[in-house]
Amino acid sequence: MQTIYYIDRYGNIDRTGFRYKKTPTVKIYPVTLTNLIGVYGNFERDSNGDGLADGWLKTSSCSCELINGVVGTKAQKATTSADSNQVVCLTTTVFKQATDFVFPTGTCLFFTGYARKVTDNVEYSVLEIKYFKISDSTWYWVSLKFPELGDSTHIYAFSDTNWHKGRTKFCVTDSDFKVECKLLLRSNGTDEQSVAMDGLVAYNLTNMGVLPLPLQELYEVETWADLDADTLAQLLPYTDSVTSLGFAWESDV
Repeated sequence: MQTIYYIDRYGNIDRTGFRYKKTPTVKIYPVTLTNLIGVYGNFERDSNGDGLADGWLKTSSCSCELINGVVGTKAQKATTSADSNQVVCLTTTVFKQATDFVFPTGTCLFFTGYARKVTDNVEYSVLEIKYFKISDSTWYWVSLKFPELGDSTHIYAFSDTNWHKGRTKFCVTDSDFKVECKLLLRSNGTDEQSVAMDGLVAYNLTNMGVLPLPLQELYEVETWADLDADTLAQLLPYTDSVTSLGFAWESDV
């Protein structure tokens, strides 16, 4: 399915497709999006009925359940026990496949995803990307940031239990690396706590190459990797596989 975004001379993006009273003269600039997490990022499937979506592993004790989601119909809920300092860690398996996801030096990646508190008593929780620098055998962490929280990374800081969209972009320039996606949730030692996640996306900006010419002129940069996380979150929609995306730029103005 191809999505057409109309962009006017001021850089405003119309995603409805109904702004125009007449058929405009436009030029279509196609872009291909490939979600590296694939269908595992939408949490729609639980083949064995254990409450943990296909493609994910538990690395500590917790209970899992699929609940109503913001993307599709399902989302992943994780609940701690009341054990002191217990950390729930859910990890996607998709990046562990042999060397398929070893990214060369200079690669820039962009991640987005939705998260929410399910209970109000959450003490600590983050959606994190863990990347492994092959040159020095060291793991590093990058957390998704939530603009509603002033770019905080902590899900517990939400004042409500609504869904919020986080995003982050990072480039590793000094070593080939691997990445994982993780959800961390730590109990306070007295109560069960629950959070949920949905709609996880990972795009390889470096592979996406140069921006369509009008976007280069609008943002005054040349490649997708040059854009910041906020702009990328506005321009790039969710997909759970490979999607053809069309930017339609007015050519009669």
